Amino acid sequence: MKIYKIFPLLIAIFIIFPNNILAQVRGIDSLYFVLAKYESNQKEIDTNYVNTLNTLSHTLHNNQPDTAFYYAQKAFDASEKIDFPKGKANSTKQQSISLVSKKNLNKALEYWQKSVMAYAQINDTKEIAHCLDNIGTIYEQQENMPQATEYYLKSLRNYDVVKDEKNSVFVVNKVANVYFKRANFEKSGLYAQKALRIAQEHNIFSEIVKSSALIYELAKNEKDYIKAIEYNELAILYKDSLFFLEKKNYIKQADISKKEYYKQLRKMQELLKKNEELENVNVERQKLFRLALEQQNSQDKKIASELSKKEQEIQKLNKAQKVLKQDKQYQSIENERIKNAKNALEKQSEADRLLSVAQNEKNKHKQDSLHQLAKSKQAEVEIHLNEERRLQAESKQRGLEVMKEKEAKEFQQYINYLILAGLISIAIFAYYIFKSRQKEIKQKEEIMEKNEEIQQINEELNTTLQIVESERAKSDALLLNILPLQTAQELKNTGTSIPKHYDVVTVLFTDFKGFTNIAEKFTPTQVIEELNTCFLAFDEICGKYGLEKIKTIGDAYMCAGGLPVANETNPFDVVNAGLEMQRWMAKWKLEKEAKNEPVWELRLGIHTGEVVAGVIGNKKFAYDIWGDTVNTASRMESSGEVGKVNISGTTYKYIKDSFECTFRGAVKAKNKGEIDMYFVNGEL
Repeated sequence: MKIYKIFPLLIAIFIIFPNNILAQVRGIDSLYFVLAKYESNQKEIDTNYVNTLNTLSHTLHNNQPDTAFYYAQKAFDASEKIDFPKGKANSTKQQSISLVSKKNLNKALEYWQKSVMAYAQINDTKEIAHCLDNIGTIYEQQENMPQATEYYLKSLRNYDVVKDEKNSVFVVNKVANVYFKRANFEKSGLYAQKALRIAQEHNIFSEIVKSSALIYELAKNEKDYIKAIEYNELAILYKDSLFFLEKKNYIKQADISKKEYYKQLRKMQELLKKNEELENVNVERQKLFRLALEQQNSQDKKIASELSKKEQEIQKLNKAQKVLKQDKQYQSIENERIKNAKNALEKQSEADRLLSVAQNEKNKHKQDSLHQLAKSKQAEVEIHLNEERRLQAESKQRGLEVMKEKEAKEFQQYINYLILAGLISIAIFAYYIFKSRQKEIKQKEEIMEKNEEIQQINEELNTTLQIVESERAKSDALLLNILPLQTAQELKNTGTSIPKHYDVVTVLFTDFKGFTNIAEKFTPTQVIEELNTCFLAFDEICGKYGLEKIKTIGDAYMCAGGLPVANETNPFDVVNAGLEMQRWMAKWKLEKEAKNEPVWELRLGIHTGEVVAGVIGNKKFAYDIWGDTVNTASRMESSGEVGKVNISGTTYKYIKDSFECTFRGAVKAKNKGEIDMYFVNGEL
């Protein structure tokens, strides 16, 4: 096409849309100017630089998707460099949008998934919902309806989290449409009604048109032609109003007068009112029940009373509908309405088809002929619509007549029932007086029997309760013998115990020198008896100084101070316990030598530090401690000498002012290197 042929068209475009085009050009120029400053090293890159790149990418994605993708990638690289998570998320989203513009849907899916993860890292739920919506849209375009449904529903759940009902309506309509395509008409109808409600609450005309049109299709599918006509009119009205408002917003010189504008608004308000009246009675009833329950909870007696009255009115309506269904004249009118509505829809579809064919027809003569046919069909539609209004009025009139006849019959029946009820009441009253005397005597006898039964049951319950309490005391005692009180209580209350961190805990390890050689001289039973004698003594010493026995491993004994309840005295308590254990062993050694029996000698090591303590697993509970402190305490024991209390330099710092100690120097310990060690001689 030559330039002089398109020049007038360009002038027309600039006359109609001058502000939009010039503003867009100026906006792009300003973005390029900002980027030039950064890239000429006048500024160090920062979040503003990233935001500028993303804005430029968004501006260019429709017309220049490759360039838009390039700037989004630059924004992503810059965001990584300055550690700007929000910038990374936004740039990934812009890359996704550019790929959609390029029709590269498979790659776009990959980038939308990345966008979801990026926004999840910064907890931006609203943007996550937006990304999931776009993934669902791509799957719908690819005819993968199950996947489309899954991602649309995920999007809605995220919109529900942020309570963004206004933006969610677009996705609700998409869900309704996908269910329609999958022939799940029940769910499609539910979501379409929900979308219509939200769209009307927020005056979102485009979504009102979509949901109304879908309900129209569903009603046609169900052969509910009257409902189909109502929602078709609703869709057409909002479609016309939407077109009018768009022209008013974007073409200021449009030839639509203010009078026409207000006329459209009045039509829209009338339609909204009509739509409210068309709500299904059962749906309204459910709403009233729900509102009544809410008002009852808020103790608003006045509103609850009004709702109760309205509920009674709806019950009357339901009864009236049953009566009307039995009236042949009324049903004849309603059947005529349905037939007339079906004809109207068929004529409307034919008129729409003729108009569509006319728009595509290039032959002017045929086009005019088709337009005439379409007008003729539209005129027939108007005739059917007028007939629908007449039949509706006739149906309403007949309904009133039927209800008046029913009320008259009911009133006469009420009088007859009232007289009969009076006579029956007198007879019943006399019979009741006679029977009540006999019942009183019988009831007294039954009460006495029941009291005896209750007394016997109470005695049995008390006996059972005593047994239960006794068994509970035994189980509690057994549990406390295995676990510390606090841990046992936590397990009983919650079923689990969370391990806890302690900053200062002192751990004591013991081991018998030459245990293997000594054990060979005894039977297994004798070995257990000897170990039990020692460990019972150690248990008593631990109890004396408030230490927690952790476990025994063969001939090794492990305990700790400062847990499960943290304290500041645990280094002193453990050292005192260690000295007393060695004194007990010395005394026991003398008794053994006097009997000429093998002698047991003890190495004992102590270290102080931080540990984690608690119960893990859910079977065979055992309280235990973990951490490097435990390993170091074990090395103190293996590096010690029999009859001595060997402590680390860390423990020494806590107790040095209260105990006399001998410095051993830096002693090499297995897997620990050299550690300062001390022998504790006794208290100062």
